Amino acid sequence: MRILLVKPRHRGNHVAPSAALGYLAQAVRSQHRVRVIDGTRDRIWGERLASEAETFGADVVGVQLYTCDLPQVRDDTSVLRNRRPDMVVLVGGPHPTAEPEGTLRGMLESVDYALCGEAEESLPALLDLLGAHPPRSRRYLSAQAVDTVPGLCMLRDGRLIRSEPRTIDDLDTLGVPAWDLLEPETYPPAPHGAFFKQFPVAPVLTSRGCPWQCEFCAGPLVSGHRIRRRSISSVIEEIHLLVREHGIREIHFVDDNFTADKNYVMEFCYEFRRSFASLSWATPNGVRLDTLDEEMLRAMKDCGCHLLSIGIEFGSDRMLKMVRKKLTVRTIVERIEMIHRVGLDMAGFFMMGYPGEHEEDMRQTIELACRLPLLRANFAVFSPLPGTKASERLQQKLGQKHLDWFVLHDSERPTYGCVTASCFWALRRKAFLRFYTRPHVLLANLAKIRSLGQCVFLIQRVGRCLASS
Repeated sequence: MRILLVKPRHRGNHVAPSAALGYLAQAVRSQHRVRVIDGTRDRIWGERLASEAETFGADVVGVQLYTCDLPQVRDDTSVLRNRRPDMVVLVGGPHPTAEPEGTLRGMLESVDYALCGEAEESLPALLDLLGAHPPRSRRYLSAQAVDTVPGLCMLRDGRLIRSEPRTIDDLDTLGVPAWDLLEPETYPPAPHGAFFKQFPVAPVLTSRGCPWQCEFCAGPLVSGHRIRRRSISSVIEEIHLLVREHGIREIHFVDDNFTADKNYVMEFCYEFRRSFASLSWATPNGVRLDTLDEEMLRAMKDCGCHLLSIGIEFGSDRMLKMVRKKLTVRTIVERIEMIHRVGLDMAGFFMMGYPGEHEEDMRQTIELACRLPLLRANFAVFSPLPGTKASERLQQKLGQKHLDWFVLHDSERPTYGCVTASCFWALRRKAFLRFYTRPHVLLANLAKIRSLGQCVFLIQRVGRCLASS
């Protein structure tokens, strides 16, 4: 069969390859013909996506679905269904994993199946099942068929039918993503994290799973609470391939918990330095401060790491305790100063508009961000995610039994803190302006711009941030 995997167009601030789709493509390409489309990079969505699927002759279209992409995916799958009524359309990723029934009901006419959890074993099993049926009946698998595919969900007679997802214990069995289908060297200079030391850049994943229980994070819903790591030799082999076949000059490690195991990091740094003398790297997805010590940081810097993104979230101990971050402002200040002594650049992730957050909490966050020796700071608007404690907190605040995710992500961005909307947006605008208009921060960031193309993307990003404020 012909399988089209789609990363939908996203109006966010970065354009980077989806390693997740690369792993899925690798899992099925020996038995099927596969194509990967990145809607943002390729400027393909709506009618054009339907035309590409038709030209490719896709039997199955699989769409990666994050909560923020719900409106785009709903539109894309509707067009696909209208153009090719017999084509199987399925979704997978964080949102359907946390909210399978709501996802399928919300796209009842356009999506046939959802795959929950890690799908590298599930997708080949589903394709085998579909291949055993004639094209016209593939959209209507029996309820009994669900048990043969881990994590498969569908609606039958108005009722959700599902099987339990299965996590993959040995990540090395997955091989490496199908980088020849993703073509990371063709991406614009707008990677996750926005900045880089060298270009082109590729994302690499060394582990899955997260044992922490932050209220706002949906990461463990897909990959579980137990951290599973690839062998270091597997990671080094993948980086060799990226350098040799695609000319990659910088690696962005996009794990949720790259620094959680010090012994792993120290061994990795030794092997990386031995193998790649001129390669740079960073952790734009963020690392936890309480996993770092000075010995580890120096080893990372010595083997090419130039930037750590840090999940700080709030400058208020009250808020840090509320979201179960297991950090205090004092610990944050101490660890950030330690990283600064080592000489690594830092980007801080902050959040504003959390349910129960007061104006004073937000002002403390702004004060802390400006007090810390950070090169960059992002003040994200809190976005509820299904399956998290934060969404439960929001349901209580709004007095709703269920949240309508399609409405939440198809409207003007609401705020949920204990302040008026006008006050919130004024505070967020103040946060960005106060942080970045300081001369030493502004000049330091201007010095990091590597190309005209990157400058254009950064100007667009600044415009979006200030416009939403």
